[in-house]
Amino acid sequence: MKPHIKANQLALMNKAYTLMNNARQITRNGSVFTGGDYQADTKHNKAWNDYGWPSELTFFMHWNMWRRNAVAAQVVGLPVKLCWLTKPCVKESDEKHDETAFEKEFKRTVKRLKLWQRIKGADLRQRVGRYSALVWTVADGLTMDKPLAKVNISRIIDVKPVFEDQLQVATVEEDQKSHRYGQPVMYSLQESGTGSRSERQNRSGQIHWTRVTTFAEGADDGTIYGIPSLEAVFNDLIDWDKVKGSGGEGFWRAAAQKFVLEASKESSANAPKTEELDALTDMLTDMFAGFDTMPYTGGWNLKSLDTSMPNPDGFVAILEKSIAAGSGIPSKILFGSQTGVKAGDEDTGHFMRLLQSRRENEISDFINDVLTWLGEHTSLKIPDDVHVEWDDLTAPGALQKAELAKAMSMINKDAITTGQDAPFKPNEIREEFGHQPDDDLNDSELDDSELDEPEEDLELENADS
Repeated sequence: MKPHIKANQLALMNKAYTLMNNARQITRNGSVFTGGDYQADTKHNKAWNDYGWPSELTFFMHWNMWRRNAVAAQVVGLPVKLCWLTKPCVKESDEKHDETAFEKEFKRTVKRLKLWQRIKGADLRQRVGRYSALVWTVADGLTMDKPLAKVNISRIIDVKPVFEDQLQVATVEEDQKSHRYGQPVMYSLQESGTGSRSERQNRSGQIHWTRVTTFAEGADDGTIYGIPSLEAVFNDLIDWDKVKGSGGEGFWRAAAQKFVLEASKESSANAPKTEELDALTDMLTDMFAGFDTMPYTGGWNLKSLDTSMPNPDGFVAILEKSIAAGSGIPSKILFGSQTGVKAGDEDTGHFMRLLQSRRENEISDFINDVLTWLGEHTSLKIPDDVHVEWDDLTAPGALQKAELAKAMSMINKDAITTGQDAPFKPNEIREEFGHQPDDDLNDSELDDSELDEPEEDLELENADS
């Protein structure tokens, strides 16, 4: 009987754990908890409340932090700005070739719909929430809740990026036999939701999934839900606001000096009358209203209330490190620094490599999703070997190229001074500097006949002797 009882107890424990976990996840408005469990500290289960950290993060909180906090704006926007410094190039193959019909048609579509700008906007929006989307406006004569059939690409008249709060999942595919099981079928579009910049942007209603392309960085589980870029650093950003706000308030209070009347020994025995205090108040008010007024306190001492503030540098340093760690952006890049140039250069190089990887993976996947959508729903034929190309963010800049070319020249000079051959040819130095090779600088190599001639001359000279 004991094993049977233990099995029942285990089943009850698992059920209780499931119920407890569901209760933690579901809030009173039906949204899912994000941002961690505020009761993770079993000893100080009120710590988060004392710190002022929220137990639940909603989209509005992420959006509001991004719009009102300068550091949050950098965390969200800086990777997007740097990744989109230059535009990508969509090619039919990775081999050199003349521009194909597909490439010409796609370029026209990009220009007409401002597609790179729209995708960049969706990239920014998905970093604020769990996902973003491109909503395609198609002149097919159907309402947005109807599936989109294949149309001529000229029928695509507009595309708009929207935030998570503007396009929420209404229904999902429940047929387990469907390849889209668990995926959204219908969205609820509310363009005037959180994130809208226009009072006239008021389209609303149900929209079919075929008219939408979703973007979600970190959605590696087959769903549309990624991870907001501010989630890991949200508590730190709240503390950042505390330090900044309390510092500003503290300086304001210190600048706006406060005074009290302190009774002297002579006047302490006699309680002042109300009219006397009113007169003193009026006199002090007049004094602070001008520079030339001299107070007469009649036996009372005028004492200022001084405010002392702790040095915030230590608190700020902790927050900077934590925000940098949580966001993946080096502190010197996120906050700036006047010292540590070498370390800053190393941080910059590492960060640019991460951004190049983000370009070639996450953003390229976004673009490929758009290409897939265009191939499935428009007349644009997408080649099988189409690929997205980016320039190299890690390539050295003009100053770095000049320094490298100078270093190569100095190495050549030192080698020649010591009687060795120069390791770098002139054209190699020119290429590192970013210039085209110069044919006049090509070193002519001796052919085999030229190498044999001195030996033949030597044999003839020996014969004559």
